[in-house]
Amino acid sequence: MPNVQLPAWLAVILAVLALGAPSIAAWVQGSLLAKREDTRWARDQKSQDDRWHRERQRDRELKFFEERKLAYAHVITAASGLMLYLSALRHDIASGVTVEPDRQKIDTLVTAVYDAAAVVELVADPQVEAASRKAIIDVTEYLGVLEECAERGELTEEAEEHFIESSTTFQELRKAAQRDIQSLLPLIPAPPSVPTS
Repeated sequence: MPNVQLPAWLAVILAVLALGAPSIAAWVQGSLLAKREDTRWARDQKSQDDRWHRERQRDRELKFFEERKLAYAHVITAASGLMLYLSALRHDIASGVTVEPDRQKIDTLVTAVYDAAAVVELVADPQVEAASRKAIIDVTEYLGVLEECAERGELTEEAEEHFIESSTTFQELRKAAQRDIQSLLPLIPAPPSVPTS
């Protein structure tokens, strides 16, 4: 076999390649793994961000839903309190009892109704807002008529008509609020599922 001698420069290059190839291969493999991990991390981070965004959106929707329910409850409770007082006043007038309406109590009840109605205007469905306005107008008119009846000492037919009208609009307010709450229930998203893997 002939003895082939390589030039020295070629032997040096081959030796450097033989020694450096594993290091270069390890560096390339490490770079590819790092890139793959960065891509996986970015994908996981985006998934996590999307989940957090959905949870924050759900929390905002639930908070608005709860605020709306509370606003409806407050206006209905305040209007109920005023209607109860007016019903007792009506009963006393109809019974022939001399009645002096409690101005301070009336002012407190009317203020509570107006305050609750102001919140309803901010968060309510337009139908509930309209029903709330109508109920407040009717109850306020009924209050004025009852105060006149208390001064006269007798219940008039006008007072009876206002009683029926304010009772009807109050019931319409309740029904409108219930319909609105029922219509919102399907829109409330389900709680997020927790991944188990």
